[in-house]
Amino acid sequence: MKELILLLPLLVSLVTLSYSQELRLPEGFNVVETSSPYKMVLTPYATYPVVLEEYVPKVVLEGKWGTGPGEFSYEDYDDDEGMTQRLYPSMAVNSKGEIYILDIMNNRIQKFDADGKYLKSISVPTRADKNGKSIVHVSTIPYFVDHSFVTRNKKKYVFYGNSMFYQGINIVFDSMDNLYCYVKYGRKGYVWKFSDDKTYQEYALLGSPKQIVRSDINGKVYELLSISKEGETNFVSHWYNFLTKEKESSDKSELKIERTDYSVLFNSSNEHSFKILFNDGRESVITIPSQYKFGLLRLGNCFAFPFNTIRVYTSIWVPTYTDILEFSNDGLLCGILLNPTSGFWTSYSIFGHPVGEAQLGNDGNVYYSFADKNTFKIIKSTVTHRSSFGYK
Repeated sequence: MKELILLLPLLVSLVTLSYSQELRLPEGFNVVETSSPYKMVLTPYATYPVVLEEYVPKVVLEGKWGTGPGEFSYEDYDDDEGMTQRLYPSMAVNSKGEIYILDIMNNRIQKFDADGKYLKSISVPTRADKNGKSIVHVSTIPYFVDHSFVTRNKKKYVFYGNSMFYQGINIVFDSMDNLYCYVKYGRKGYVWKFSDDKTYQEYALLGSPKQIVRSDINGKVYELLSISKEGETNFVSHWYNFLTKEKESSDKSELKIERTDYSVLFNSSNEHSFKILFNDGRESVITIPSQYKFGLLRLGNCFAFPFNTIRVYTSIWVPTYTDILEFSNDGLLCGILLNPTSGFWTSYSIFGHPVGEAQLGNDGNVYYSFADKNTFKIIKSTVTHRSSFGYK
């Protein structure tokens, strides 16, 4: 109990760089006294003090295992080595912060608002045959299918494991808020693209990968074919664009990601800066410190916000261990957050265990999925937007 009490303050507000011994300021960072009500530091990245941002995790969505609205399901299965694995719901977040959950065994995608309020269910045959007929039949309260029960009709669950059927795997938003659902049918993979929350169009993949991915280079959704190493530090991703039926790679000199209200443009001739092109004609040029230049090749990690800030997740790979830099629209560095998930998993162990990788939503926030014996949770982690530089 004593250890639990010690963890609780971290759950209220995780300050990435505090004055505590556990999270010391890195070399070159110095706290300065100012008239600002916020923590200010001098960094190697600017000649003026910047805000030491706070990282605030919040359980934004929580539901029981079940079949009702706002309840979820999972599936147990045996892998190729005979080990029992568990497939949990897949999550995706659009630019409005609306959360979509692929509820695999209940043949639906559930939609929630940014505060976790249930909005609707979208019926999709994620455990069904070609005719849309469910292959999961239940007599009582279902929330999972254990494959060891496939031939035992006296159990609560009947699962026709030898039949051909759709298997929903994961859902992804592209940078323009188009929703894609990846399903397997036997040894073939298909993607359903939703034009709204009701209808979808089916596209065939070349194979049946573990999941489809959104490129953090251009914000498009692909089937990942391979990753090759070219040189000492350059890794190139090779994709299949199922919309155009063409193969593409990440090795490009000019990169662009299009979002609903703006675009982000990078040209390798100026490797330390990129442009934000707003739909209303405004333009911002952002220059980042040289040690983060490789992060610029991942423009999907750059976000502009209504309160006139631009946030850059500088990680090359995933947002789990990354530095976050925040700029004003005129290019001034205003805030910084170093390694925002430091200590995260330990602090959140009381909520269950993580069941998915950290995801960067189209709203610019980081999301995690957790589960325990009784519930499934989505944790939203935001960066506070406060400074003495006048942006709101």
